[in-house]
Amino acid sequence: MIPAAAAPGLWPQVAPIILLVCSNVFMTLAWYGHLKFKSVPLVTVVLVSWGIAFVEYCFAVPANRIGSAVYSPAELKTIQEVITLIVFAGFTAVYFKEPLRARALASSRSAPCSCFAAKLDPREGPTKRDYVEVGPPDGLLTARRPRIEARRL
Repeated sequence: MIPAAAAPGLWPQVAPIILLVCSNVFMTLAWYGHLKFKSVPLVTVVLVSWGIAFVEYCFAVPANRIGSAVYSPAELKTIQEVITLIVFAGFTAVYFKEPLRARALASSRSAPCSCFAAKLDPREGPTKRDYVEVGPPDGLLTARRPRIEARRL
């Protein structure tokens, strides 16, 4: 199997996003889907929600594992938060037939903005993943130079 960082094209950047969308659909269903079934005993609802959450983990864990090859943990969390807001807005509109309200949309914009702002901390210097090792294969005279690549999200 080819590591995600070595895979051709945009797949290493896109695969985690697709998996996180799937993950969020299942988690939103697990957390809020039972609200239509208030007559079902709570114990049953908890057990069914755990089963749905297991499926969610089957998407989330690979998304983060694959995504860590091209995204930092902060970037993965930011992507996940934005996806969560989009999925939840769609879920409430479709599943609960609730209209999207301007106030809810405006308040939900603060989370992605704060996540993005956290990534722009000017005090944060380059990290280990911003450099690559260069030099002969035997390891002698190995130097570090800045990694040149397209800017990540």
